[in-house]
Amino acid sequence: MTVRTDRVIAMADWLDTIPPDPPFHLHPDFKAFRDLTHAELDAVQAEMKRRAQQARVEADALEAEGVRFSDALLNDHRAAMLMQEHLEGMAVANEGLAPGPILQALRDAAAMVRSLVCPREMDRAPKNGGWILGLVRTEIDDTYRQPWVILTWSDGAEVHDFGWYDDEGIRHEPTLWVPLPDPQPFPTGWEPPCGTIVVAEITGDGWTVNGKPIEMPYRWMGYIEKTDGSYDEYRETWHAVTLAEAQARAERWREKFGLPIVTVPLDKKVIPFQPPVTRQ
Repeated sequence: MTVRTDRVIAMADWLDTIPPDPPFHLHPDFKAFRDLTHAELDAVQAEMKRRAQQARVEADALEAEGVRFSDALLNDHRAAMLMQEHLEGMAVANEGLAPGPILQALRDAAAMVRSLVCPREMDRAPKNGGWILGLVRTEIDDTYRQPWVILTWSDGAEVHDFGWYDDEGIRHEPTLWVPLPDPQPFPTGWEPPCGTIVVAEITGDGWTVNGKPIEMPYRWMGYIEKTDGSYDEYRETWHAVTLAEAQARAERWREKFGLPIVTVPLDKKVIPFQPPVTRQ
């Protein structure tokens, strides 16, 4: 009995496009292949085995390519771009020949490499206490020789706003970024501010040490108490002599972080001072 090769290939191509569950014979589109004979179904099974073997060969080749280019990927942008072009070329060359999953794997690998080596928009940069490589200058000269700077997102010192800062605390305005290769720099510990700004009274009038009067240089301190009750270690505690001075400094934090303020005197009676600031 003659086996219709075109029908065998058509069903094999269809099998490449459907999930394994439910079984193909329960799939509603299987009715289009009910004309196949037992011999032709056996031929379909053989064709799928052949494609699976080819898929394994392609996967091994893809893994070998990854190993060959892995070191260059971290150190040489041009080599990484070459790998991307090579993977895309493999996908094009195998169009119509390799099974669908293999072609998709090649395209996914090329996209992954492209994402590693192609600069990205800043709105996609992580703000999690880690570091990135930011493009801060497109033109270089004798004064500014380095277009790329290692940066991290922070709210800087008290007088600074949120932004991208280098290791020396200098703010930059990067336009594009790429991830840094491993090993990563030590994280800064930055995380978005949350909780409450606390202005706490820590000393009072008439304090003594060993029965002798003592004057404390500061009477108030300010800090951020996080929503879980812990202390915000990234934003350090500050001190003030007077309540007015403490509340003025807390107000600057409120404007910056959008957090509410409470005043806690020595008797621990909490006095709400300012509500949170609404942030868009």
